[in-house]
Amino acid sequence: MSEDITQVEEIVQETNAATITDPVKAAIITDLGPIVDRMSLWKQKAEEIEVKSEDTAIEATALCDAMAEDIKTVKEHEVLSKITTGLHALHKRWVALRKDIVEPIEVTRKELRWRVISWMGAENRRAQEEERRLQAEADDKAEAERRKLLKKVDTVKRDSTKERYEEEAQQVQAPTVQVARPKTGMRVRKTWTVTGFNEEQFFQGLAAKKELRAFVKLDKGSMIRAKANMPMLNVPGVTFKKIVT
Repeated sequence: MSEDITQVEEIVQETNAATITDPVKAAIITDLGPIVDRMSLWKQKAEEIEVKSEDTAIEATALCDAMAEDIKTVKEHEVLSKITTGLHALHKRWVALRKDIVEPIEVTRKELRWRVISWMGAENRRAQEEERRLQAEADDKAEAERRKLLKKVDTVKRDSTKERYEEEAQQVQAPTVQVARPKTGMRVRKTWTVTGFNEEQFFQGLAAKKELRAFVKLDKGSMIRAKANMPMLNVPGVTFKKIVT
């Protein structure tokens, strides 16, 4: 049995062992049930309070503190934390296992795929060269045929015959040569990549061409952090607002 299959069986056993037992469920319901029941109460009370005075502000603050206690209880609940930590660890193990299986196959497939694509590229270049050679031969042959017909024009006296030879010469066209390309069934995508970037030239063009703005992603988070560190900072075109939380 391969190491990967053994690892799968181990993780399956750990996953099965992670089943939440009835006593654990009961403990969670006992501890968190009252908080769940209070959820609608908190919302109702918060909607009823109109903060218009010091007393109502104090009342709202006390309600916020009470809700914070419930939030803390849920977040720091020992049993629930162990469950979430364990399930998170299992999730990471399953993801790692999937990666261990998929990545080697992807690497092998990519290497073989590249060999096929490289061969196809070489064959396509060979076909193009052969097309150019055969097309040149066909063009030369057609040109020789035209010259042959035009020479006959000087050897005849009747105008109708001259015209017939001239028309025949004009109609001589070389066929378009096509050399068959390899058909492997391999599907390929053609994409573009950026191999060079001149920042100064780009921003000069950005000022002149509005369509280039689609390529720029503003980092508002960095601007906010910079403003927090340097309150006097001003960025052209950007409006900052101080928010108290």
